[in-house]
Amino acid sequence: VEVNGIFVEGLGKGTFLFEGAEALCRELHRHCKLYLATNGISKAQRARLAGSALQPYFSGLFISEELGAKTPQPEYFEAVLTQLGKGADPRRILMVGDRLTADIAGAAAAGLDSCWYNPAQVKNSTVIVPTYEVKSFDEIKAVILPQPCQK
Repeated sequence: VEVNGIFVEGLGKGTFLFEGAEALCRELHRHCKLYLATNGISKAQRARLAGSALQPYFSGLFISEELGAKTPQPEYFEAVLTQLGKGADPRRILMVGDRLTADIAGAAAAGLDSCWYNPAQVKNSTVIVPTYEVKSFDEIKAVILPQPCQK
């Protein structure tokens, strides 16, 4: 139990960012609400976000341990939508994730659009079909933000 506690505390200190992640979140935050969805341990995930440069850009955090279900379980996404409230339009929600079997499959089962972040361009050999597939943060931004008018 003691070793596990030390391990979880150490996980909470891991706030390593991919290059460009903060700039992406800063830009997206100007146009839409951002939420984090994770299957992680509550104590560790809350500490990670609190210690991260990304914290100011997120409106909420949905953690499987607190919701009582994990992605891709429908109960996870039902709990998220319930917490977002009646004003949340599922047609305007995009799940961005790097795991086909959890993030993308769960979003599809919940009737949400999904964006598979696949920087290694791994071949999708599953039956799971994301709404979008991207390999860079710039491509995520292009999917989410409206395109400027062409003159």
